[in-house]
This record gives sequence, structure tokens and C-alpha cells, in this order.
Amino acid sequence: MGRRGPAHDRGGLRAPRPGGRPVADPRADAARPARERGRARRRPGWAGRPGGGGDRAGRRARGGGRADPRRPGERAGAAVTPEQAVTVRAVVFDLGGVLTTDPFAGMVAYAEDLGIPSSSIADAVRTGPQFQDVETGRSTMRDFLKWLCVDIETRYGVRVDIRRLAAALAAGQQVRPEMLVLVRDLRAAGARIGLLTNNAREAKSWWESGVLPLEEFDVVLDSSDLGVRKPDPEAFRITLDRLGLEPAEVAFVDDLAVNVDGARAVGLHGLVFEDPAQCRAELTALLDRSAPVTTTGNQ
Repeated sequence: MGRRGPAHDRGGLRAPRPGGRPVADPRADAARPARERGRARRRPGWAGRPGGGGDRAGRRARGGGRADPRRPGERAGAAVTPEQAVTVRAVVFDLGGVLTTDPFAGMVAYAEDLGIPSSSIADAVRTGPQFQDVETGRSTMRDFLKWLCVDIETRYGVRVDIRRLAAALAAGQQVRPEMLVLVRDLRAAGARIGLLTNNAREAKSWWESGVLPLEEFDVVLDSSDLGVRKPDPEAFRITLDRLGLEPAEVAFVDDLAVNVDGARAVGLHGLVFEDPAQCRAELTALLDRSAPVTTTGNQ
């Protein structure tokens, strides 16, 4: 059983399970028409906020209420199917490339303009130790940009305009409206929402400027504040601690497979982001296998 979250816990998400009425007299049940005996009711798949019907059903299933959650004739200790066992209470999103557009597209375009390998700038950001120092708060973005200008000139004999380089790194700072709709839909359905980003300290002023609905997020974690970055297991453990949840109660979405693998290694449900429609579909399948996520706006 997971730990209870803080006071702002908006309730759990639980995959639906049949919950028919207990039958007091088996002989009376046998006299009912077969189609009536076989009729099973399902509660809404996404449990509501505390006090809603879904939340009461979740408490009964966890042993907190008097009602027996088993179906008539189901013996105690019966095996639980994987679908019934899914209990996800929170979704944690990456920022760049998930809630925003591709952060590497501008870097690829500028590298091509320079006539150097198209991945050279993006690779320095994606896997280079110098940028990892920026993302963990040990170095500044300006120091990194100056180093990268020198590195490219040394390796390829090309002069780099540091202002254009900075603009290339910032080109992905465009929020995906469809993902903000998804965040709000998940929140309205009872999920708790988190943000876990590998980022430079200097980028915080942008995503705290109002472009993201930070009021929809229960936790916001930035690697430059934490001093640790994805896929380090510690980044995910800190996230779980802030949410007050167990790994199996949390889904994590990132556009980089290495980060998703890191989350899965800790025990979270990991989803590799491809596009907003795929992300919504996979989260819907994970969180509620019987009903789609309802929408609150145009997509």
C-alpha cells in the first residue's frame, strides 16, 4: 500500500474492476433470469476526488470500509489480474520535448547552417558532460556557450556566433497546447501532476513566467536545484518523496528513452513520448482501461 500524500492529494486513480452486489441467498439468485444474474456494473474508471464514489470504492478495496469488494462467489485470496492491479495516482512529465516542442530542432538547424554535422550541437547538450554540469547547477549557461563556440571552432574550423547559438538552444521554448489540455484533464480526473526537468538554472525564468500553468502541478522539480539529473535514480526518488507515493503509483513521461529506462528501473510506469495523441492514448490505457480521458477544451 502506498503512503498517503500531503493535504492537497486529489485522490487516487484506479483501473475499474467489476463490483456487483453481494447475494444473500444463492437459491434466490438461481431463480433470477440468467441475463440478470450475469449483469455486472462498473464504476467510473478514473476515481474522483476524495469523497467521490470512485474514492469510496478505492477505500473498500484497500480494506478501509466495511463492504466486501469481491464479486459474489469470488473466494478470498483469488489472483488479481495485471489490469486490476494497476493503481496510478500521479503523472510526472518532462518539460523539454514533452510539454514543449522539440528542444533539439533549432540546434540541428543551426549546425546545418554552419556546415557541420547536424547532431554536433544537440549531442553536446544531450550527452556532453559540460552541459550536465549546467543542468546540475555546477556551471552556467554562458560558460557552456563560450566553451561550445571554442570547441566547434577547434574541431571544424568554423566561427560560431554565440548569440545565434543561444537562440538555437532556446528555440524549443514553445509550449504544446494539446499537452496543457491533457494536464488539466488528468488533474480534473483526480490525478496529481508533477514536472521533473533536466534544465539550466537560467531557463527557470522562462517557464515560471506564466507560459506553464504551474498551479496545476503538485510538484515542480528542476535538476539545477536538485543537483542531480535524470536518469539518476535519485532524481526519481526525490520526486516520489515529494509526491508521497510509491513507484508503482506514478507514471513518468519523457521524450528520451534513457530517462524512461531510468524511471522504470526505480519502479515507475515509464512512457516514451512521441506526440501528444500517442501520449494521451497511452496514459488513457494505463490509467483507465475502460474509458477515454475526457477533454476540457479543443485540441
